Amino acid sequence: MSNTVVIPRVFKKQDYYRFLELDGISCAKYHHYKDHSCHQVVVTTYLFVFVLSGKKVMHTVSGDIEIEAGDAFFARKDSYMYSEFIATDSRFQSLMFFIEDRFFADFIKSHQNIIERKKKGPCTNEGVFKIKISPLFKSSLDSIFPYFLHESSSSQELLKLKFSEIFLHILESDEHGNLLFFLQNIYSDRKKELMVLMEENYNKPLSVEEFAGLSGRSLTTFKKEFNTIYNIPPKRWVNRKRLEMAYSLLSSTDKNVTEVCFEVGFENISYFTQLFKQNFGITPKQLQKNQNQQN
Repeated sequence: MSNTVVIPRVFKKQDYYRFLELDGISCAKYHHYKDHSCHQVVVTTYLFVFVLSGKKVMHTVSGDIEIEAGDAFFARKDSYMYSEFIATDSRFQSLMFFIEDRFFADFIKSHQNIIERKKKGPCTNEGVFKIKISPLFKSSLDSIFPYFLHESSSSQELLKLKFSEIFLHILESDEHGNLLFFLQNIYSDRKKELMVLMEENYNKPLSVEEFAGLSGRSLTTFKKEFNTIYNIPPKRWVNRKRLEMAYSLLSSTDKNVTEVCFEVGFENISYFTQLFKQNFGITPKQLQKNQNQQN
């Protein structure tokens, strides 16, 4: 009778597994000494596994996936599968990476141009999919092992580079574009989040720097992503949205110019009046006067 294991929790409960940990990602070398073992598996982080010896078979709803020594697979968070280990020479070994959302968010920020430029293949959108390991990819994975035995003052920074290098190799090796599809969806979600943030807050008296901080992005990343989405600098977009709101309020309410100026997010009445006239060819007071005459 098989039992259900929750990954990575089951490994972190056992002291004899050493983890290499960074913010958002950890790595462990796994070994199993039974000839054969089966488990129901629930994955609570994203999972990348490189099989070192033995064989692994995942029984998923889409069919069986066999991973031989020297191959690898990626599983999405919340994947559920029936996992079977088959040892060779009485041992199954693998290198396992447990990846959180925040690691992928940072990875997307750092490699946005590559992700946008890369073309999607015939994606199957599977929750678990096989990854081919090229010689270059294998050398990157092999370079992780010394960090389990030795540390240096720069280990954290070097591991961060190593982990990013490994995921760039996954993008290259993933023939069906499953990881690319997944990352592009995350990027799409980030765009939606940024759009919602701006639509809900443009009339607050915030600077571009403060909008960037509110979005959880650096100023450079914020400006770059904003321009990609709106094809206009953020300050110009914010001013335009505020002026449109001001025009509507001045045309449809009895609020005076000062009230409207502050309600739409401006903090300087002279600056507001100047921008308003530049955009609409009329001052806010003149607009109100014209509206009153028409009524």
